[in-house]
Amino acid sequence: MTDDAVIGATTVQLQSINQINVYWNHVWPTAAETAVWVGVCESHGQEVLVFPQDDRTSAMPILGARVMCPLSDDWSLYGETNLMMPADSGTVDAFLGFAFYSGGNAMRQKLTRFRPLLPMGGSPTFSVDLDR
Repeated sequence: MTDDAVIGATTVQLQSINQINVYWNHVWPTAAETAVWVGVCESHGQEVLVFPQDDRTSAMPILGARVMCPLSDDWSLYGETNLMMPADSGTVDAFLGFAFYSGGNAMRQKLTRFRPLLPMGGSPTFSVDLDR
């Protein structure tokens, strides 16, 4: 899937980068959750918006991790990172923040029976390739 965009005076094309990962996920007795993954992504350009290049990579490795640590019934500390090589032109996404649970179920949301196994694809796990 591709999408065209104009950034300043530059027309660019954005395309999702296919990837496959193997992950390990663990919910701790304290209701904290950790996950790590390794994988491989398809060939992608090494172009950065401000530093144009025409080189393409071969299939490259991916490393990632996620943590969700309940602080109370209403608040959790949440962080995630996804590192796509090479570091100078791949995607290096990471964030750390707080999640608020209005129902007061931060401590038990990872223990519910019908919860999703994985989060939705989004930043940082949904990487795109920029091309001119």
